[in-house]
Amino acid sequence: MSVNDNYDFNFILESVTLTGKRIRLEPLIPSVHAEELYEVSHVNPESRKVFDYLPYGPFNTYQEFLNFLNGPRIKGDNHTILFCIIDIVSEKKIGIAGVTWKCHSNNINSRKSAERLGYKFEGTLRNHYLIKKIINDTEIIDKRNSDFLSIIDSEWEDVKKNLLEKLK
Repeated sequence: MSVNDNYDFNFILESVTLTGKRIRLEPLIPSVHAEELYEVSHVNPESRKVFDYLPYGPFNTYQEFLNFLNGPRIKGDNHTILFCIIDIVSEKKIGIAGVTWKCHSNNINSRKSAERLGYKFEGTLRNHYLIKKIINDTEIIDKRNSDFLSIIDSEWEDVKKNLLEKLK
């Protein structure tokens, strides 16, 4: 039994763990993953840049980060599940109807990463979020356009074959 079996993801589909030869994507469980994720994403100003394209964070304290992960924005959305990337070797089969990748339209690296994984561009949702930024101690609210990419179930076998080849 995995640690995921006893966690309520509040997700409409069965949660899955995606496994390759080098990494495993498993549903993010705050009590299991949050402390290390907070440390690596807040260790220095460079690491905090991960939040530049997100409508939340960085967080002032670990407790604030943990409250966010357990709060309504994440737990209250049963159409979204966050994954944690684990550097480990294992294998597990999956079955899903489709997955969606959402990224800031200016985050070209994120979009290219999704496309390399086999995601197909669906479109851009304009003014999708408002993003709070602090520049020279001044709070600025910026509008975010979000690009959406997806893999649907009928594409999965080809995508899976391609991913397995890349992981060799």
